[in-house]
Amino acid sequence: QSLMPTFEQAISAAQQLFEHTGNDAYLERAFWFAEKSKSYLLLAAIRDSDARVQSTIPAEWLEKEQLLREQLAQCEGQLRISGGQASTEKIPLLEQEWLRLQNELSALRNDLEVNHPEY
Repeated sequence: QSLMPTFEQAISAAQQLFEHTGNDAYLERAFWFAEKSKSYLLLAAIRDSDARVQSTIPAEWLEKEQLLREQLAQCEGQLRISGGQASTEKIPLLEQEWLRLQNELSALRNDLEVNHPEY
């Protein structure tokens, strides 16, 4: 998922160029980047799934990772919803929670890589 910010920036740049120029080629390029990002995510998910199936990682570690990813996705969704509101006190709390979950997931993945190099 390390390429996702790059895809998002490319899509945003293409959209801005379209808005600035009115040239439909930039919309097509934004669509192309969006499709490539979906392909990238799908390939990463397949590789991740294959690695999990073939590994000897304890189920509780995999379950913990899945739970953290679900919590992160939920937090990101709440941030998107709250971000649409002009002023909210929830955003800093959600950002702190997102950062905590991200750090916890990163630490878990580091532990997995150290203790289970096949991961």
